[in-house]
Amino acid sequence: MWNPDPRLSLHLTQLRQAVPLMWSIRGRGTFRHSGGWQHGFDAFFTRSPWRHGTTWKHGVDRLCHLWHIWKMKEVRWHGTSRSDIDAFPADVRSDAGYQLYQVQIGNDPPDWKPMASIGPGVREIRIRDASGIYRVIYLATVGDFIHVLHAFQKKTQTTALRDIKLAKARLNQIR
Repeated sequence: MWNPDPRLSLHLTQLRQAVPLMWSIRGRGTFRHSGGWQHGFDAFFTRSPWRHGTTWKHGVDRLCHLWHIWKMKEVRWHGTSRSDIDAFPADVRSDAGYQLYQVQIGNDPPDWKPMASIGPGVREIRIRDASGIYRVIYLATVGDFIHVLHAFQKKTQTTALRDIKLAKARLNQIR
């Protein structure tokens, strides 16, 4: 097996042990490349960059992509939160989608704050744009889901009481 870096061999061993489900999803790494059929986990990950076909970096990139898909939490929309986000301007919608994706794969969004006034574990994604200030309130600590409780455009410095009450009511429906 070709190893571009001795440290990579250790990482591949750990990955082989850590992701048996993904290994089986790929049919133990079977894929077609210009040199013919290659089988096995090693062929999926480690191909010499000077040979035809996939490089080891592409294999690792594919594994990371599969890992994120496998570990990604599903988004559950409550009330009108989905249609509220759809009503946001395109740039704000895109930013909200990116930040929710970060939450889905287990990272913190770039701009967030806890919303203890609504409940434990509830967070608020903050989005600033030329057209205004937007918020997405979500909960990611219940099950394997991200519960989007409320999305709105903020008009004042403080969050309106009606928005807090609405998010609390939707949170009570979950718990």
